[in-house]
Amino acid sequence: MKIMISACLAGENCKYNGGNNRNEKILQLMAENEVITVCPEQMGGLPTPRVPSEIRDGVVTARDGRIVDAEFRDGAAKYLEIARCEQPDLIVLQSRSPSCGLILFTAFALLLTACSSSGQVMDGGDKVCSYTQISQEEAKQMMEQDGTQIIVDVRTQEEYDSGHIPGAICIPNESIETEQPEELPDLDQIILIYCRSGNRSKQAAQKLFDMGYTNIYEFGGINDWT
Repeated sequence: MKIMISACLAGENCKYNGGNNRNEKILQLMAENEVITVCPEQMGGLPTPRVPSEIRDGVVTARDGRIVDAEFRDGAAKYLEIARCEQPDLIVLQSRSPSCGLILFTAFALLLTACSSSGQVMDGGDKVCSYTQISQEEAKQMMEQDGTQIIVDVRTQEEYDSGHIPGAICIPNESIETEQPEELPDLDQIILIYCRSGNRSKQAAQKLFDMGYTNIYEFGGINDWT
């Protein structure tokens, strides 16, 4: 298996303070698989050590007040380009890292589409982080071309009764906990998920993904459905 790992987790001294986030489980993965280590912050041109940064209102800002958003986004873009070329089976990112956050939240859907539908992303705590996010146009195409998928509306029953996408079933997000919903017996079933605005659908998609469902596609809210 080919694995792409944030370099700090592999013990490389590229953390903002000049240290690393060495993880023994990651080292075990490295010993058993083909590995690519990458530090998106260094790839974006940031020095080591460097002033720590955080995402504030969608903009990466150093603690001394400097805006370093461009450097972080450049590093994230280069990271994703490597992933597209290498097509790893698994990606492991560092938890609570601004650069890894940009990779996860702004470009993850593009990465999976460009690489492989079986690709997975994890954080340094061993949690698989995501499902596949698609546009509403892509969802419509899947509904038209493949009659085997299940469309799941995760709004409340009352919202569902007031109007829903034809063919959809209602499984409220609040009812999805840790047990497999009886309406979804097949873990490999193609499942398309939506809600009102796109918030609950993402929550539900993640919960189902964590249960072991392998073909989860989230496409936002019915507010934008035409």
